[in-house]
Amino acid sequence: MGFFSSPADKYSQIEHHFPTEKFKHIFNALRMTNLNNNEEDIVEAALIARKGNDGKISLRQIYNTLHQLKQENKISKIDEHKLMDIFVEHFQEFDK
Repeated sequence: MGFFSSPADKYSQIEHHFPTEKFKHIFNALRMTNLNNNEEDIVEAALIARKGNDGKISLRQIYNTLHQLKQENKISKIDEHKLMDIFVEHFQEFDK
């Protein structure tokens, strides 16, 4: 990262098809985290809204969405990091 770079810069801008069902699968697997049902619903709705009409989203768009929710105190910093780790793992499938 350069002198004026953002933490978002480390995440890919390449959009991949990410079905809504996949978001639901991830959130069902998150039941063991700090997120309560309301927070899960907020994150899921924000990410689904962020996807384009073509159903695609990038890791950078996910990061920016989660970061905005953290800034608005809708999720914690820990939740933001845990969620990003999970999404990075899921997006690695696209690099295979």
